[in-house]
Amino acid sequence: MDIESITTGTLLPLAYLLVGLAILAAIVGFVLNAVANPQNLMKSVAGVVLLLVLFGLGYGLASNEVTAKALEFQVNADSSKLIGGMLIMMYELLIVAFVGIIFTEIVKLVK
Repeated sequence: MDIESITTGTLLPLAYLLVGLAILAAIVGFVLNAVANPQNLMKSVAGVVLLLVLFGLGYGLASNEVTAKALEFQVNADSSKLIGGMLIMMYELLIVAFVGIIFTEIVKLVK
C-alpha cells in the first residue's frame, strides 16, 4: 500500500468523522449551556444577528460579475455574489479585530 491510498482511504474518512463529532459536540454544548443559563442565550443570539448583518452588508456590496477564470470553476452570478459577500464580511471582521486590538492597547497604555 502506498501512502496516498492510506491517506485517502483511511485518514480522510476519519477526519470527516472527527469534524462531524466536533460539530455535534459544539451543538450539544450550546444547547446545554442555553438550558443552564438562558441569559447567555441572548448574547449568542445577538452575536449571530451581528454576523448576519455584517454578511448582509457584504452581500449587498458584492458584485455578481463572473470572470472567464471563474467560469472554469463553474461559478455563476449567484455564487459569485455569495463568495464576494463572504469575502467582504471577512474583511469587515478583520477591520473590527484590528481596531479592537489597537483600542485595547491604547486603553492599557493610558492606565
